[in-house]
Amino acid sequence: MNSGYLLGPVLATALLSTPQELSDPLTSLEVETGWQRIFDGRHPEGWRSFAGDSFPKEGWTTSDGALVHAAGGGGGDIVTNATYGDFELEFEWRAVDAANSGVKYRVAQSRQPAMLGPEYQVLDDLEAREAGDTLHAAGALYDLVAPAGKQLAPAGDFNTARIVARGSHIEHWLNGTRILSVDLDSEEWLEALTRSKFAGDPAFATGAGHIGLQDHGGEVWFRNLRLRDWDRSPGRDVELFKNDDLDAWRSIGDAVYRPFEGSILGEVGGGGQSFLITKRTFGDFVFEVDVKPELPGNSGIQVRSHIRNPGTRKQRLYGYQIEIDSSERAWSGGLYDEARRGWLDNLEDNEAGRAAFATNDWNRYRIECLGPSIRAWVNGIPTADYMDCMDMEGVIGLQVHSGNNTRVLWRNLRLRDLGTRAWNDISHVPASGVAVLLSDSKVEVWGDFAIRMRFEGSSPFRLGLRVRRGARLGGEGERLVPGLYLHEGKNPGWSIDPFDPALLPLHKDGWNELSLACYGRRAALQINDRQAFDFRELEGALEGMLVLWPEGEEGLAIERLQALGEPE
Repeated sequence: MNSGYLLGPVLATALLSTPQELSDPLTSLEVETGWQRIFDGRHPEGWRSFAGDSFPKEGWTTSDGALVHAAGGGGGDIVTNATYGDFELEFEWRAVDAANSGVKYRVAQSRQPAMLGPEYQVLDDLEAREAGDTLHAAGALYDLVAPAGKQLAPAGDFNTARIVARGSHIEHWLNGTRILSVDLDSEEWLEALTRSKFAGDPAFATGAGHIGLQDHGGEVWFRNLRLRDWDRSPGRDVELFKNDDLDAWRSIGDAVYRPFEGSILGEVGGGGQSFLITKRTFGDFVFEVDVKPELPGNSGIQVRSHIRNPGTRKQRLYGYQIEIDSSERAWSGGLYDEARRGWLDNLEDNEAGRAAFATNDWNRYRIECLGPSIRAWVNGIPTADYMDCMDMEGVIGLQVHSGNNTRVLWRNLRLRDLGTRAWNDISHVPASGVAVLLSDSKVEVWGDFAIRMRFEGSSPFRLGLRVRRGARLGGEGERLVPGLYLHEGKNPGWSIDPFDPALLPLHKDGWNELSLACYGRRAALQINDRQAFDFRELEGALEGMLVLWPEGEEGLAIERLQALGEPE
């Protein structure tokens, strides 16, 4: 094996300084969309006693990346220094020996001495279940709303939890399942509040407040606490449907689109494929919309899409589509490449995703396009999660599929524009011959990145990922999946071999396209616009050098080598 050369300069790296104790580090894509750690796994900075100005000297400690309250240790409740109104909070918790605790939010300091606020109940709730006390069971919105359909981890194991508070809407999740959803403006909530111990407090659960962890006397652990604060998140909101007008849109095809009772209504015309598309393009964004198919038929939401043969009778929209599928197949929320590559991420192996869509009712879609990552949720359930480097920007479109009876409604459109990324040359690469790629002397470490290159199929090479200085990636290493190898030793690392015979076939006598996205523990490789692998269990270093070395005697033939920049 020949010696390698460090690529550079690095244009799309996010150096990860997260402590090693954290089992689920944030990727740069998550940071760019507003996620933050509210506990770093080591130090309780940003937390204090609810009754004081500093962190308690007893009761609460940090251990193995967690905030831990010892049984009978005292210390009292703790809260974040910062306050949050609209947010998503994710965390893991463990209650030992039937310990009781809770995570409170929108806690107002003015309500001393009690830490009052809506509470996600935390406990090993065997006794509560046996007593039928569902309002105080694990995951409940304490004393107000009972959880439904939950699966609790065995006593002593960690559970994953999620709290969503957006305006008047609140959700609790447990181990990947939404176990309750309530609207603070609903009759259901007002009745529950009247029956609860919080009756008489009309401001309860509203406004901004602290996040609090409860001292209820038992041993309880909290780790991987991460939060997205929608009041302070990056980007800006874009009005797509304001005052019942369609000024931000134009149509392609023969379907009719019009405002209808606060929604956008799309109906078939002559039965062909039709789209209502935005007049401007978007790159990175978070898009939320309610969808209701009123008649049987297929539809979709286009993202980062483009027009083929614009301005002609043969014009056609193509690109990524998040499916709306009210058929028995039930692939709503899957990722389809309209008029191009077909299905990229369907729901064939996603039972929870197939059950998420409600036929003949409103469904909440959430779509995040962040760099090469395209993700979708239907009614809060994950349905698509795909890495693809083909398109980084394009229009958003609402589809009325071909047929004679399709009728679809869209409402509550909400888009957060996070900017657009560009591909940047890493260095000058000659059209042929040996490519000697040297780094900027000041930049040697890659964390999260996406690169793409155009190379000749007759000049084999490897890419080394997150390689430490002095490492030798000799030998074949352990093949994790075809094309991806783990190299053990004092300085372990990974390598990509696009010439692995078990991978997709290359054009041996021509040029090939390669793209590699590496974010956190995940590495996804595409060759000639087809996915070669998407490996999500990289272990070890989260940053290091990116190394390229030739394996053939004639060196490398690379026509283009680029890295994906940050959103602007």
